[in-house]
Amino acid sequence: MQLGIDYTDIKTLGDRVLVKIKTAEEKTDGGILVPKTAQTKPRGGEVVATREGKIVGKSKVDISVKIGTQIVYSKHTGTELEFNGSKHLILKDDDIVGILESDDAKEPKPLNDRVLIKVAKAEKTAQR
Repeated sequence: MQLGIDYTDIKTLGDRVLVKIKTAEEKTDGGILVPKTAQTKPRGGEVVATREGKIVGKSKVDISVKIGTQIVYSKHTGTELEFNGSKHLILKDDDIVGILESDDAKEPKPLNDRVLIKVAKAEKTAQR
């Protein structure tokens, strides 16, 4: 098992990883405070602990991410818990849908068999 600093008290099993969830933005770019009820739930974070992977048939399948990797995960997945004063998520390696190469969420890299699709914005039509 690979462990990040201060994560020796939690041990994930099999193909699970422990992710420190990013905090939700409490202010807009313009400085307006966003109430907790209106904040978007984060779907990304940093991998802080992993296991060795899983066995499929007679083969071992390693975890696809390493400690310190910034990831994006599926919306309704994993088990949330609070540890060391921060929110964390234990999730399956398969629930990780992408890797963020930078802190800018506009540059995700798809993981495993995932595909990244850019959604076009709808054009505004003139109202009569």
